[in-house]
Amino acid sequence: YSVFGSDKQLIIRSTADVEMPEERCDPSLVGSIDEDFQSFEDFDDITLEGWTNAPVQGSRLWKADEFSGNVSAKATAFNDTSQDMESWLITTGINMAEGATTLSFRSQVGFPVAGHNGLEVYISEDYNGFDVQGATWNAVNCNLADGSTTQFEWIESGDVDLSGYSGKIHIAFVYKGSGPDGQTASYYLDDIVVE
Repeated sequence: YSVFGSDKQLIIRSTADVEMPEERCDPSLVGSIDEDFQSFEDFDDITLEGWTNAPVQGSRLWKADEFSGNVSAKATAFNDTSQDMESWLITTGINMAEGATTLSFRSQVGFPVAGHNGLEVYISEDYNGFDVQGATWNAVNCNLADGSTTQFEWIESGDVDLSGYSGKIHIAFVYKGSGPDGQTASYYLDDIVVE
């Protein structure tokens, strides 16, 4: 303890003087998500606080797509020269202790290619915010647009039960395609809600 002028100060001699036995607050954790992408302009990279937009193969990211006043997130391998394209859009951490029980969203396909089921959804309880491939990802069973879906028809995911998860989770929306192999359908996401 010291006094500098009229300011009273508590000074730490070294970090060894400080003990934090409890887990520190993670400002990127949320209790719910309600994302409709309306804050983005057409062709913007999807950049949301705490979210990850990562190209795991190739270099393409999820981008904003505006049509008739509605903005959604879009991934596509159309005109991509990479043999394999894989882009992950991962939510910020969701604190399951705050009571979230369901996930819902909408997906659609543009320019469908038979057999190109390019959209998958996963949940991780150990994703650290940067090492996508080092985390354990569990597939989510839900309704998704696929290569046989009518073009530009929104498909409701249904309510995905999250009650079996605890701690912190991340939800990943994964697009896989290939320009050289003709797996070039565009996939869209919108109205992602965790509540």
